[in-house]
Amino acid sequence: MDFVPGRTLYDLRRGPDPGELAGIVEQAVRIHTVDAHPEFVFDPWAITNLVPLAGQLRDVLDTEQNRLVGQAIEEIAAVDREPLPVALSVLRRAGRGRSGWRSGRARTPARARWSR
Repeated sequence: MDFVPGRTLYDLRRGPDPGELAGIVEQAVRIHTVDAHPEFVFDPWAITNLVPLAGQLRDVLDTEQNRLVGQAIEEIAAVDREPLPVALSVLRRAGRGRSGWRSGRARTPARARWSR
């Protein structure tokens, strides 16, 4: 995956204006209608990989960073992903669709999995 050169909203330290937001939504709609089957690309920073990544980095983070990571994990675990659409996904190709995503109600609390 390549990075597109330019300035991000993060770089600009602002949110999108109404015109930019309309363009973002338009692009999202286009992405969700594409019937593509891309190869899987592992992304260690993807939300679904946050718990294992946090476990790997736990010993190099200071107390405040660990607290923030733990808080992020707890907040992410509280999100019910079941109703969210799935696009360009290995899960969609596997015929699992929305039900392939783990619900926000994990069997073991995310914080407990991370702290092991």
